[in-house]
Amino acid sequence: MSARRRAGMAAMAGLAWVFAALPGSAAPAEPPAGAAPGGATALIAPDLLAQAEEAARTGEPLDVVVAFAAAPDLDVLAGDQEAVVAGLQAAAAGSRTAFEARLAEGGTFAGATVLNSLWIDNSVLVRLPAAEAAAQVSALARAPDVAWIAPNAEVRAAEATTTAAGTQRTPDAVVDRTWGVDRIGAHRVWDELEVDGSGVRVATLDTGVDIGHPDLAGRMAVDDQAEPSDETHPGGWMEFDSYGQRVRSAPHDTTGHGTHVSGTIHGGDESGVAVGVAPGAQLMHGLILPGGTGTLYQLMAGMQWAIDPVDVHGEPAGEPADVVNMSLSQVGFHPAMIAPTRAIRAAGIVPVFSIGDGCPPGLTSNPANVYEAVAVGTTDGTDAVDPSSCGGVVDRSNWPNAPATWPDSYVKPDLTAPGTDVYSTLPGGGYGHLSGTSAATPHVAGTVALMLSARPGLVVDDVQRVLAQTAIFDARHGYERPNERYGQGRVDALRAVSEVALSSGLTGTVTDAVTGGPVEGATVIVTGDDSGRTTRTDEAGRYTLLLEPGTYELTAGGFGYGDAARTAVVRADAVTTADAALTPSPSGSVAGTVTYADTGSPVPGVDVALAGTPLTAVTGSDGRYRFDGVPAGDWAVTAHSATLPDPDPLPVTVAAGATAALDVELRAPLPTVATLGDDIGHLRGFLAGQDIEAVPITWERAGGDLSGFGTVVVSYAAGVTEGELTALLDAADASGTGIVFLDTWHWDPFGISLLVDYLGNPAARYEDGGIAVEGDLYYEVLADHPIFAGWEVGDRILIDELSLNRFHAWFEGYAGDDREVIGTIGRTDTGTVGDAVAVQQRPTNRHVLLSAHGTTTSNHPGTWTDDAGTVFTNALAWAGPVPDPALPRVVEWNLRVDEAVTTAGGEVVVSADVTNVGGSPVTHTAELVVHGAVAATAEVTLEPGETRTVSWPLRRDEARVYPVRVGEEAATFRVRPPRVELTTLPGATVELVDPSGEWLMPLGGTDAAGRLTFEPPVAGDHVVVVRDAEHLLVEPVTVTGDEALDLRPDVAGLAAVDLRLDSIGGGHTAVSYLRHELTGALGFPFPAGTVLVTPGRYDVQHVHTVRAFEHDSWAVSAVAPLPAATAGATSTVSFGGPAVAAATATVAGTQLTIDWSVTDAHGLVFVSMGEPGPRRAPAGATVLEDVTGLLTGAGARETEVVIRLFGPSGAQLHGGGVGWGEGTLTRDLTSYADPVPAGTYRVTLTAETGGYPPGELVATARARVRP
Repeated sequence: MSARRRAGMAAMAGLAWVFAALPGSAAPAEPPAGAAPGGATALIAPDLLAQAEEAARTGEPLDVVVAFAAAPDLDVLAGDQEAVVAGLQAAAAGSRTAFEARLAEGGTFAGATVLNSLWIDNSVLVRLPAAEAAAQVSALARAPDVAWIAPNAEVRAAEATTTAAGTQRTPDAVVDRTWGVDRIGAHRVWDELEVDGSGVRVATLDTGVDIGHPDLAGRMAVDDQAEPSDETHPGGWMEFDSYGQRVRSAPHDTTGHGTHVSGTIHGGDESGVAVGVAPGAQLMHGLILPGGTGTLYQLMAGMQWAIDPVDVHGEPAGEPADVVNMSLSQVGFHPAMIAPTRAIRAAGIVPVFSIGDGCPPGLTSNPANVYEAVAVGTTDGTDAVDPSSCGGVVDRSNWPNAPATWPDSYVKPDLTAPGTDVYSTLPGGGYGHLSGTSAATPHVAGTVALMLSARPGLVVDDVQRVLAQTAIFDARHGYERPNERYGQGRVDALRAVSEVALSSGLTGTVTDAVTGGPVEGATVIVTGDDSGRTTRTDEAGRYTLLLEPGTYELTAGGFGYGDAARTAVVRADAVTTADAALTPSPSGSVAGTVTYADTGSPVPGVDVALAGTPLTAVTGSDGRYRFDGVPAGDWAVTAHSATLPDPDPLPVTVAAGATAALDVELRAPLPTVATLGDDIGHLRGFLAGQDIEAVPITWERAGGDLSGFGTVVVSYAAGVTEGELTALLDAADASGTGIVFLDTWHWDPFGISLLVDYLGNPAARYEDGGIAVEGDLYYEVLADHPIFAGWEVGDRILIDELSLNRFHAWFEGYAGDDREVIGTIGRTDTGTVGDAVAVQQRPTNRHVLLSAHGTTTSNHPGTWTDDAGTVFTNALAWAGPVPDPALPRVVEWNLRVDEAVTTAGGEVVVSADVTNVGGSPVTHTAELVVHGAVAATAEVTLEPGETRTVSWPLRRDEARVYPVRVGEEAATFRVRPPRVELTTLPGATVELVDPSGEWLMPLGGTDAAGRLTFEPPVAGDHVVVVRDAEHLLVEPVTVTGDEALDLRPDVAGLAAVDLRLDSIGGGHTAVSYLRHELTGALGFPFPAGTVLVTPGRYDVQHVHTVRAFEHDSWAVSAVAPLPAATAGATSTVSFGGPAVAAATATVAGTQLTIDWSVTDAHGLVFVSMGEPGPRRAPAGATVLEDVTGLLTGAGARETEVVIRLFGPSGAQLHGGGVGWGEGTLTRDLTSYADPVPAGTYRVTLTAETGGYPPGELVATARARVRP
């Protein structure tokens, strides 16, 4: 009896992004769903065109975000932060260059200027001149390289509720810790496992943070090179303006929200109460929500900074975050959030985002509803999910640009955590309570920090898997795990960290006891302890469980098999093998045919599934399906068609050795429903989940032509006049449109109230109810009627058992003119009170009255039972016009692509089958949609029951993934970049450098035969670098198509660079960086010795290390050019030997100029000397100008260079340190005496060289001032 309530309740939010009709485009009268009229290829935010028109009226320019389609394959790069960043930067560099060239041409884009750009999503922020904004948006939408366009819209922090002191429902502390810290067991992680988050960086993107708070002091990360006095905390803090530009500032909080969140992650116990989950973790904070609100570009700029932090000047600063914590309240499915979230996860960073608060039923917040995010909901002190916490099943179709790798649907949130009355830090040293998902999310972020601290290197997938497996789950919100309320359960830090910290456990293979083959997806459960830890086998049947030493009982089972139990002993620091063989269960089969109810024709392309099992099938042209190997017992079959509404799940009983026959009927969809008074959209969201199109209309529209609607639903009706009601009734009678009048408790009128007030039929209306009552609302069936199909007279149908305010309304005196009362209403604690469900058969249409289905903020489809939803949809079906079985009905199915991957310009053939399951012939135009735009059409004429195949050949040049769609059938094909098959040195490192030298992409290493195949991120000009300890090969290449590149060195064609180290004694080593003229700023490290190099011009820089018993020393030489390296010749570079100091002094007028240097024995100038901190000379490619800065950061001690000046009398006039590498000091002698005394002025230079001999140098110089 329960209607299948699909996750598509969120579909109305998904419709926020469409291919909008463009100004000046010749859009067809009825554009196909999802098509882009006028040739647009980019997704456009629906309000953007209206904003462009408003800009023209006001004269204010319009700022828009333009995202490009070019992107690296993150699935290939995943886990390598440097490769992910390099790949994203490379794709963005090409797109921006092309876009700026387009702007420079003027014409259509005259006056448009780029305000900022980001590589995390390959976008630019562009300011469009007011008068041309609409035309320029239209032109951008037609550009083939543009993916989507949106305004730089406002974003908001998740709505946290402040709890007044003394009114909270949870205690400030449990012993010496907050209730949240206590509930997830974080304190036990500190005490028992000795893990506090040390070594892990958590970046919170929020309203700012007060790092002066006693519980947060000293926890902010900072770049090793930063000066202690640098208040901007580079590497740990960054503020962004509304354009995503960096703002120089010191850490501060603009509302208190960010400080509260940070305290829950990092806070200490200075108040006597431990507030933070991971007090040892380092704090990073990006201020993206000043005052609680920001912009889309602020948000994305913060996400980019978390992956690759920079200082206010854009220079690298600090290390990337390990975890990103973020709390936003953006209900819906914004395409902008997909790329940044996926980039964070691909970079090996865990994205922990709040699922949001106060969403309409079934909806979720962005970006937590992105598949790759770890979304967090809120639990209270009883571990129940707070009613305000969002949750739902997300459908791929909700997103306008879902990646092809995503599943068809998935549940959000992923986890829940304590979020009610959370006690944490506030700016100014205070404390306070906040409630909401933004208070819950940091509990999970802190738990992840503890996990990564316990096991560094843990990958994101394993983090999420362990969080899910160790979460606390019960059935209070349903038995299905995960579900829309609990996710996988409430996070448990102790269990999660205990698992990843272990070095002992079990591993094994689960096999079929008959065939011996592996059983994929089998469940292995630990039943010998109280953890209930569970895992599943991989495709090879293998599993691994980390467990403490001890004896365990294991139970293995899988679909189609009986359980197998065994005992296993886990020993310390060992992984024990425990295999299991599963015996197949007695089984039978289920088979049947899916038909169209109006004609009996078989329906192809229907997804049929055995609920709760991995068994699925797709019907063919005969409509048949079959499941074999179904264990004997009771099951349910579900069916989903892209064209026809889904039926309720159908029960079936399977006997061993037998085939159970179960046919499925699909019925025509209900006609479009018009809604009146559904301002919040609750009803439309519910109907979207039932595959029923619903359109809001006004009362003025309701009095016009209603022939396009099957039914009108009247809900909230405040302010409606008698004339408006009469006009609706007349219009519905004239068009044959049914009306469903709703009601619920309320002081304002609803649909049934209008009938009482203006028609007097019903004669009266009543309401009653209560807050937090014990009883549940129900309808009681009085008469057999299609609205109550499946129920019997006397049955009670539960309507609402979830909402806090279970008020109800009823009526009396509904009679005459074929009116009939068919149901009453009541509450289980008070009994039946009055009439509630009634129908009227009118001459041309039908009316239905439902007194408990009106929607308010407290009572709505999210609080309905499934049965209440069934009654509502049954009422719509009965009230609407009867479908005509003679009408044609077209099903498009079996979409396929003959080549899943092709090269630029290669042909791909897309085909689909088209079947007419209706009762009359039809001429149908099938449309092929590629990347959201109609690319081609094909017209076919079909007799009833006939199937034809349509095909389209396609060619595309741009390297990217192309989504294709015919009807609701979707597929993809990929145009890959050119593929280069490189042959060169065996075991060499290969890198790709942009010709400008702005980025470098690691490509990997060659095999033993010197082979490596790679795909550059974009076609065009590149520089390939091949290196090992003795070679540096640099080759410019132009990649236009697949090609073989042979870079096996011809020794005669190479030059030699003899890096000859003049050793100063034991412990002295050096690294020399060679930079070829084609590699931009990048140099590559080599030890002393001979290096065979590609001819050309080179720079060199040397970094010396002198190891000693007490401390090491370093010395860095200046970047210096080498003589041009020519084929067959050897350039000798001698360096090292004892340091030498030199100084000269000259006088011009009253200006004294001192030139000085400290060089090695071969005249190479040192630009720094000292004792190293934690960093060493970079082991890979690096910008040579950055080497000194990398070595002189926090923890390092640079030695001193002091210059002293003495006058003619011998008195000292000046003395002070100078920076290494400055080389020149100028002094105005009149600053010491005016007039300047004549005579000889003496200069002494004292340079401390640390462990590099000789240890101290002194040089002198003299200059004479004549009388």
